[in-house]
Amino acid sequence: MRAGTLRHTVSIQQRSSTIDAVGDVSDSWTTLITARAEIRPLNARELFAAQATQSEVTHQVTVRYRSELAAPKTAAAYRVLFGSRVFDVQGVMNIDERNREVRMLCSEGLSDG
Repeated sequence: MRAGTLRHTVSIQQRSSTIDAVGDVSDSWTTLITARAEIRPLNARELFAAQATQSEVTHQVTVRYRSELAAPKTAAAYRVLFGSRVFDVQGVMNIDERNREVRMLCSEGLSDG
């Protein structure tokens, strides 16, 4: 992995739920990692759902290996923030299982994580 390709600063966040005094559950996001990343758009499509046209763009976000991203099922519940943009993580791959770089396949546009 070349350091020059990691030109974006991103925050990788995990959802956390809290229960207030009334018993209502509220979700919030906690930043686990702030890292340098490479963001590459892969695909774009438009959907017609609920009487509205929505667009979705998929991206590949590559970061250096971190132990927080080692469990693919856990990491698939994360989201990536890049400025005001929100990428919902769909899957995580430890490239060649060498613990050097991690690629996250993400979608943008249909939800906020």
